[in-house]
Amino acid sequence: MKIPNVFKNFYQKIYIALSVTHTKTDVSVNIYNGDQLIETKKESFETTKINNKLYDFVSSYISQTPYFYISTLNISTDQGSISTCSNSNIAKHTDVGSSLVICNEEWSTYAQKIDIDKLESKYDRFGLDFIYPSIFLLTNIFSDKIEIELALYVLVQDDMLNVSVFKNGKLLFAEYFVLPDKNKKGPKAEEEIESVEDLFDDSAMDDLDDLDELDELDELDELDGIDELDAIDDFSKKSDTNEINIDSDDLLEGFDEDYKRFLLIKNALEKFYHDSEYEDVFVEKAYIASSSTIDSLKSSLEDELFLSVFSRKIDLCDEINKLSKKEVDSSDV
Repeated sequence: MKIPNVFKNFYQKIYIALSVTHTKTDVSVNIYNGDQLIETKKESFETTKINNKLYDFVSSYISQTPYFYISTLNISTDQGSISTCSNSNIAKHTDVGSSLVICNEEWSTYAQKIDIDKLESKYDRFGLDFIYPSIFLLTNIFSDKIEIELALYVLVQDDMLNVSVFKNGKLLFAEYFVLPDKNKKGPKAEEEIESVEDLFDDSAMDDLDDLDELDELDELDELDGIDELDAIDDFSKKSDTNEINIDSDDLLEGFDEDYKRFLLIKNALEKFYHDSEYEDVFVEKAYIASSSTIDSLKSSLEDELFLSVFSRKIDLCDEINKLSKKEVDSSDV
């Protein structure tokens, strides 16, 4: 039974965000009296499924009020964003018939219906109110910058990366990367990610033979410049979403996580600059939101791509809850 709006002020509102990586699920609970945040509780569970401990934790809060909102991110690989809401242009990037497409004024984001259905089924023990693409978090975090600045905007997650270029509120370019689980080894991992041959061209594969000799990270200092790394990160540009096979055959063994992210960002910018599909502008600034320290990523972008980089430390679950509260508040008006 739906409760009339007149009674809403008598109940607390509880926002619950779930952030899932390859190995764990982080949960954040924000409890509000009106617009006042009165309690925050965070837990991390070593599971990617809804086990009894996670279920009991969430249930202990949603039983307190009829006004609870549970949210998560869509972490599937087959998703993306494009700078148009035209169905004909969207069809160039995804099968419109099998996709869920959301138009956000002048740009749109899409995901596969089957992936959304799987997410809803996964959480059917308590249900999901909101499923967000990561670019929605990115635009909410940097809403003060996106509307007025041409810049590269990046959301860094443990095993995902959203790279976008906005100019005065207009989306010019976006790519979403999923890094494979570095703890997975063997044939099963290879089946779930793209082949090495699909990610690198033939000349790049020849140059990569020498990478096995780089046993220590500090040996990378022997590389004279970013031009010598072109053979490493000449990734395939087949789609807007890329799952990068960085673990197979230890091709990038010796690179830390931040440098892997740097290579992905560099590759995305090269695509933006060289593909005639995108507006011909030059990016000088980068804004990065990350829940972890990214000093080396920031340094690489500044030193090798000559970007002015500004980073913002975030709690991913808190940002999901902020977005949910914004959605709920707007619907209550």
